[in-house]
Amino acid sequence: MNISEYNRNKINLICGIMAMFLLGIGDVLLGLFPGGGDEFLGGVASTSMVDVNEVQYIASLIIGLVATVIFIPSAFATVKMFKSLAADRGFHKTLKTFTIGMVMMAVTMLAAHSVCCLDVMIVRKELLKGLSVSEIEKSIGYELILSFAVTNIWITVSEIMVSVAVIIFIARGVLPVKKWMVIMNPICSYVIFKGIGSLLSVVSGSNIPGKLLSGGASWGYGLLFIVMLLYLQKNKSR
Repeated sequence: MNISEYNRNKINLICGIMAMFLLGIGDVLLGLFPGGGDEFLGGVASTSMVDVNEVQYIASLIIGLVATVIFIPSAFATVKMFKSLAADRGFHKTLKTFTIGMVMMAVTMLAAHSVCCLDVMIVRKELLKGLSVSEIEKSIGYELILSFAVTNIWITVSEIMVSVAVIIFIARGVLPVKKWMVIMNPICSYVIFKGIGSLLSVVSGSNIPGKLLSGGASWGYGLLFIVMLLYLQKNKSR
């Protein structure tokens, strides 16, 4: 790897780390509403959302846009690095799985995050108009749930593909880093942060700790980029 390629990959990975930790904050803003309200639409919305300033959701939407723009070159730089590591070692299916997962995330990340933001903002406006939970569910509930479900299923599938591939790459030594780093991927990160958040919520008797740790999947991409950055720096001269 020549010095210009090294510097380009390093910059992309550092930007990717910042982008995905930023997106995690956007995820937190999206789901952060006061407790005490009646949750509906599968827990995505709550009557307490009327007490949330709309700026919070607009900020989350903007964060999603910025993070997506930064994520895309980082994602393709990571795919290229994995190709150089795995292409000649018989891991073609795993590499293909990883590539498809990263491309799926890159092309739909903004759409998925934006849909979630817009859905929440629509529900909030309907609540402010004085509509009841049952009225909202009857009038637009199906459309909101469908749009939310489709985009999130797509993103979840991409996260699973990326995570499984990374675990295989690390476990089989294709990516020569510490074995414990198999947890530094979107799905493992989601499970870990979700578990810690749930535990803290039970201990504190508040749902806020869980909501503050709801960016685990996005942060998992940031952790993956950290792993790749560590590998890159360790193998700078190769």
